[in-house]
Amino acid sequence: MGTRELRQEPIQDLSQQIAYPTKNSVSSSVDPDATYVTSVEIERAKIIREQAQRHRTPDTFVIVTSHVTDRTVRDPNVFISRDMTDDVTHLVVPTDKDKIASRTIKLLQAILMGKWIVSQEWITACCEEGRMIPVDSYLAAGVDTAARSQHALKRAREHLVGGGPRLFEGICFYLYGEFVRPTKVELATLIRLAGGRLVESPDQLRTSDGEIICAPITQQTELRYLHHTCGRFPVTPMWIMDSVSSYYVQSKQPYYAGEISNSVLSRE
Repeated sequence: MGTRELRQEPIQDLSQQIAYPTKNSVSSSVDPDATYVTSVEIERAKIIREQAQRHRTPDTFVIVTSHVTDRTVRDPNVFISRDMTDDVTHLVVPTDKDKIASRTIKLLQAILMGKWIVSQEWITACCEEGRMIPVDSYLAAGVDTAARSQHALKRAREHLVGGGPRLFEGICFYLYGEFVRPTKVELATLIRLAGGRLVESPDQLRTSDGEIICAPITQQTELRYLHHTCGRFPVTPMWIMDSVSSYYVQSKQPYYAGEISNSVLSRE
């Protein structure tokens, strides 16, 4: 039996789809920037969870790939998932000669979820052997960033498996502006996986330990307003990306948004 892909059978009767909210039907107390998904997406996610749980054994592998050639491992305990869910056990990524992987959102999610992150050569070796082999020799070592922290992925997994606090545990975040890459939803997902909490207004950061994350293109007047409101400098999304990549909370000063930090600091 070959690899099983977790996929949903199409729902023929649209009347059986799960009801879902629209932005027009949501009360004002709900975050207007929340993501609204279709009933088919909700049903598909439910089926994926149910299938993984029903077939799961101690030897079950649920694999997600990121920018790698799709190859099938012929093992009845191997499932291929398109999404980074709790059931996923391994993320397969391309790596260079130093076992450094390119940064993707899936990779950052896998780091924060304590998943095994392995090179594409692991899948190749499994296919050649006709069985799932140990990952020890195929673990990705780090992420391709300016720091190129060699042991970040190992450190992150050991820390999380050992029950240590998550990267942004107890920190509140306010996302301001129009985000493109990464998107606002992707940033929010990373923050939540890292133990952070999102707030709906910068005023809520006055009395809490928190950060303002600004879109790369934000006007200086807006940055000044945010600094005046919260008493702290907004930073760019790259601060989150680099902190997760190295699994170490980076110093914020190199990531201050725009020129607001220099102009404000020169007057204080």
